[in-house]
Amino acid sequence: MGIQADIKWIKSELDHVRDPDLVEAFKRMLAFRKTKEDKIFESSDDEMRSRAEASLQSIENGKVRPLKEFKEDVSEWKRKRGMK
Repeated sequence: MGIQADIKWIKSELDHVRDPDLVEAFKRMLAFRKTKEDKIFESSDDEMRSRAEASLQSIENGKVRPLKEFKEDVSEWKRKRGMK
């Protein structure tokens, strides 16, 4: 089957899906696809090193926030991208 035929088949099958968990799984997969487009993890070694050094400098300067707040932000970021 070609890609267009696969898409057509998937669309026709989706009309018959009634399981909310399955619908949620599809939503997460499609949202995850978009995160790959963000290319957030495609940093060079120099960029990563620079970001790490800047983070360490912020810590040394006392610019920190509670871990609970950080975890909430990460959870929100993941939720928006359909991740758990």
